[in-house]
Amino acid sequence: MFCTAKTATVCRNFFTSLTDQLLGPDEKELGIVKFDTAETLIEEAVLEAETMPFFAARKIIMIRDQTLLAAGKDSKLDHQPDRLLEYLKEPCETSTIVFLVQADKLDERRKLVKRLKDLDVLLMFQELEGNDLLRWIMKRAQSQGRELSEDAAELITIAADIICSKSHRRWTSSVSMSGMEGKSVVLK
Repeated sequence: MFCTAKTATVCRNFFTSLTDQLLGPDEKELGIVKFDTAETLIEEAVLEAETMPFFAARKIIMIRDQTLLAAGKDSKLDHQPDRLLEYLKEPCETSTIVFLVQADKLDERRKLVKRLKDLDVLLMFQELEGNDLLRWIMKRAQSQGRELSEDAAELITIAADIICSKSHRRWTSSVSMSGMEGKSVVLK
C-alpha cells in the first residue's frame, strides 16, 4: 500500500487508522517496523517484509519515502528498487508494506511507480477544500465529543487562512528587510 499526500498529517492519520485495523492494541509496539529511504536502503525494508513476524500475527513495515517514488528527488543512497519489484510479485502474507510519501506528485517515469499503478495499490490523498474541509472539521470535532456548526467550521478555516497569510507576509517582509534572501536561517 502506498500513500501519498502533501501534508504529513494526512499520511500519519492514514497510518494510524491502518494500524488500528490490522494490529491489536498489544501488537502495535512490536508489530510496526519503521524505515526511511533517506537513511536506509529499500533492500533492508524488503528483507524485513520477507521475515516472519515474531511478536505479532502480522507486521507492518512503514517506509517514509522522498526519493524512490517522489518526483524531482534523488537519493544519496544507492537503492535497488528492482528488489522491491521482485518482492511485489510474491509478497509475504504476514507483512504489509506501507510507503508514506509526502510529495506533490509521483515520478510517473519510474518503473516502480508504473508497477504500483498497475497493481492499483496507490492511495493519493488530495488536500481538502471547500465543503469537504468543512465536513472534515465538523467530523473531527464530533470525534472529540464536541458539536460544531457549519458556520463555526467555516470561521475556523477563514481564521486559519488569515493566520497563515499573515505569517507568510511577515516572514517574506522580515527576510527581505534583513537582507537574508537566499541564506539559511538557524535557531541556536
